[in-house]
Amino acid sequence: MKESDEIIVEEWVKARKLIDTKLQPVITEIGDAATQEILAYIAEGGKRFRGFLTLTMAQALGGTIEEAIDAAISIELVHSASLALDDMADMDTIRRGKPSAWIAYSTSKTALASLLLIAVAQRRVERYGFEAIKRVIRAWEDTVKGEILDAFKYNTLDKTSYIKIIELKTASLFRLASELGALASPSKTQYLENASRYGTLLGIIYQITDDMVDYIQHTKTGRQLDPTEQLYYQWINPTDGDLIIKTKNILEKLIQDAKKEIQNLENTKHKEILLQLPEFISRKMIEESGINKHATLP
Repeated sequence: MKESDEIIVEEWVKARKLIDTKLQPVITEIGDAATQEILAYIAEGGKRFRGFLTLTMAQALGGTIEEAIDAAISIELVHSASLALDDMADMDTIRRGKPSAWIAYSTSKTALASLLLIAVAQRRVERYGFEAIKRVIRAWEDTVKGEILDAFKYNTLDKTSYIKIIELKTASLFRLASELGALASPSKTQYLENASRYGTLLGIIYQITDDMVDYIQHTKTGRQLDPTEQLYYQWINPTDGDLIIKTKNILEKLIQDAKKEIQNLENTKHKEILLQLPEFISRKMIEESGINKHATLP
C-alpha cells in the first residue's frame, strides 16, 4: 500500500508540474494583457488531478505524455472555468486559497473569461478528432445541467436525485478527463467507453467521499450544509450513527466497479496506478479529515 501510494504521488507531482509549465504559454497567447491576467488568475493553482488522470489513462493505453499534454491542459481549463462559474452561482468568496475570481475581477469579467477558457479548451482538443470535441461539449453540458439542478431546483428534488446531480456536476469532468486520455492514446476508441465509465465512477467516488467528510465536519462545527450535502444525508438515510459505515460500504462497491473497467488493459505501471487510484483518493480524503476506519458520528 505504501509503495503504491508513493508511486501515485510521485507521478501526480510530475504531472502537476508539467501541466503548470505548459499552461503558461497557452494563457500568454490569448488576448491582451488584461485578458491574460484574469485567465491566469482563474486557471492557476489547484491539484491538477483531472489532468493527471488524463495523462495516466493515455499512458496506460500505450500513449505518451507528449501526445496527451494538450488533452490534460484542456481538461484543466474546463475545470477551472467551471469552478469560477460555480463560485459565482454559490457566492463562494474563496477558491484555492485566494479570493474567488468574481470577487477579484467582477462577475461580468469572470463569466466572460470562463466562457473564453471553454472555447480555448475545445480548440486544443481538435488534434484528437471530432469525437474529442463532442466529448468536451457533452461534459460541459452535463456540468451546467448539474449546476442548474443544484442551484435552482433543489427544493423540488428528492434523495434519489443525489447520484444524478453528482454524476452531472462532478463526475462529468472526471469522465471527460479519462475519455480524453483514451482519445490521446493509440487505442483511440477501443477502450473509450471503459475509460468513460471509469472516470464517471471515480468522480462519483470523489464526491460521495467529499460529502461524507463535509457532513461530519458540519456535525462538529455547525457549518451550514450546501444542497448537495443535504441530499447526500437524505440519500444515505443513516440510523444509529451508521452514516460512515454505510457510506464506506457503498464506496467499496464503486471502487471495485471502477477497477473492473480497466482490468483488461496491458499490465503496466500506469494501469496499476489506475487500479489503485479510486481507493487512494477516497482513503486520502478520509485520512486528511481525521476520520478513522471505526469512527462514528459525534
